[in-house]
Amino acid sequence: MPFSNELRLALRMLLNRQQARMIGVIAFISVGGVVVGVWALIVILSVLNGFQTEVREKILAGAPHVIVFHRFEGIAAPDSTARRIEEVAGVDAASPFVYTRTLASKGDRSEGVVLWGVDPEGMSRVSDLPTQIRDGVFLSTTEEAGLPGVVLGKVLASTLRAHIGDELTFASPFKGARTPLGMVPRLSRFQVVGIFDAGMYEYDATYAFVRIDAAQKMLRMQGRVTGIQAKLHDIYSAREVGAAVQAHLGSMDYFTNDWISLNSSLFNAFKLEKFALAVVLALIVIVAAFNIVGTLIMMVSERTRAIGILTAMGATARTVARVFMWQGLMIGIVGTTLGAGLGYLSNQILDRWRFIELPGDVYLVETLPVLTQAGDFALVAGVSILISFLATIYPARQAASLSPVEAIRHE
Repeated sequence: MPFSNELRLALRMLLNRQQARMIGVIAFISVGGVVVGVWALIVILSVLNGFQTEVREKILAGAPHVIVFHRFEGIAAPDSTARRIEEVAGVDAASPFVYTRTLASKGDRSEGVVLWGVDPEGMSRVSDLPTQIRDGVFLSTTEEAGLPGVVLGKVLASTLRAHIGDELTFASPFKGARTPLGMVPRLSRFQVVGIFDAGMYEYDATYAFVRIDAAQKMLRMQGRVTGIQAKLHDIYSAREVGAAVQAHLGSMDYFTNDWISLNSSLFNAFKLEKFALAVVLALIVIVAAFNIVGTLIMMVSERTRAIGILTAMGATARTVARVFMWQGLMIGIVGTTLGAGLGYLSNQILDRWRFIELPGDVYLVETLPVLTQAGDFALVAGVSILISFLATIYPARQAASLSPVEAIRHE
């Protein structure tokens, strides 16, 4: 029997209004199961893709791609060392920084702060944070006449109730004065000149930026810096470029770290979560496949006489098997198409309006991100149709094994 005739016969048997109502109900449930499974898989995979991509972008907006440290007392010649780092292939820019943890206070409010001392011009070449100022300016490129300036994250500014022009006091336990009662923290005063919004809770709630010379003065590190941050042309080559930088500096006193190593546990958790959720949601499609098996078995039972007539007219067992395989495949294809369409529509709605809010201190981002990838659609659709096809094998073989005489006599 030609292919087109097999397909037409399968469609006619599937949509025959005279067949048992129960078969139609089970077929509808089978299609619905495939729809729900594909829909859920596509939405969940897109959300996980979006979450991983957005978190990575937020991290890279404020974190250096590669960081160079000295094993002992910091880097003594930061400018010349930064120029040597920029000579390494793959490095776009490098800039020194001073890093410390301190306590910021304003009036009766205080908060732990990650304080960065940076060069404003160099920072603009290695990070996107200077472009994310919501109020005020980032930092002056020249020394301020009054108090040195400080730039705060929006959440930190809100916690301290700090506004542009307000004065903050930073207390550092390092290099403080020794007294008979113990170490007295070193106090430094700064004036708020800018508030940034990085879109990542960790940065917005803990980061503060001052000029590098002000941080050196506060920590008594004149002439030295904590490290040098580098921006790369290819962020995924961070480990290779880091090794090349260390080799180029030619001293075992230097070592490097990179954004991949610093956040490896987070992204490994994303991958594991994506795999686990995909497996769990795939079970929905497998349940739908069992419904397909039940639907086809009932069709074989209801169509025993028709199968006998077909084989008596010369249809081979292979032809009969393909007819029932096409019925199961049509259920899978229809369900997969509808599920993929609903998944795409849901992704567009979630991505356009971002109406699902998340606690930023837990999930790092404040709204549910979605990233639609064609590869996920193809993978989910392929697996769904494959499962639907595998579900047709047993009922099709059962139909093909019927003897025409016994089938007609049974009726």
